Amino acid sequence: IFPAYNEVNRIGPTLKEYASYLDNSSLMEENADNDRHCHRFLVVDDGSTDGTREFVLKQQLDPTRTALSTIECIRLEPNQGK
Repeated sequence: IFPAYNEVNRIGPTLKEYASYLDNSSLMEENADNDRHCHRFLVVDDGSTDGTREFVLKQQLDPTRTALSTIECIRLEPNQGK
């Protein structure tokens, strides 16, 4: 779970780094069919005004993104703060 508020410049590299690490780590398990389990990233956008949500939604459709990860975004509006 990634909390985000006005993180459009950082959320992309952050998600990419986490996906790369998880794709190549021993944390990935195999099930009975020898399929690798997928990891799920949930971005909670806390009312960003800089396009963070839109960026994350575009990442969901990016064909170069690893097939072993899913990205979802929940938007809180207005900003909830701490």
